[in-house]
Amino acid sequence: MNPVEVLIAVDSLGGQLGIAGDKLRMLVPANCPQELKAAIRQHKSTLLNLVRLKFLVARSGVLNATVFFVPDDATKASLVFAGANGGNIYTRSELVALVRRRVTPTELQRIYAVRQIFKGSVADR
Repeated sequence: MNPVEVLIAVDSLGGQLGIAGDKLRMLVPANCPQELKAAIRQHKSTLLNLVRLKFLVARSGVLNATVFFVPDDATKASLVFAGANGGNIYTRSELVALVRRRVTPTELQRIYAVRQIFKGSVADR
């Protein structure tokens, strides 16, 4: 389990990872699997860096995938380093381009598929 998967797993259990001073704070339900607790400990430093970042994680029904919305390329690079698929991460400028273009769900699915294959990005014309 990579750090991004850990972060998503904690959230799906209703838990939270946060910062207390310079340490990682883990608030997980009592029924949290031991494997997840071990993964949190294993990836502690990367998770600490992740919780300092600003980004949104969303489950897209249209794309049938978890996607990330980030403010910039540096945040995108940090998420990729932590295990996220770069094709599932959209920067603010990419999101603006998609909204301006008013892409349909079908167009979004095509764009997503191309991003997965070519590791590309969305640009405003």
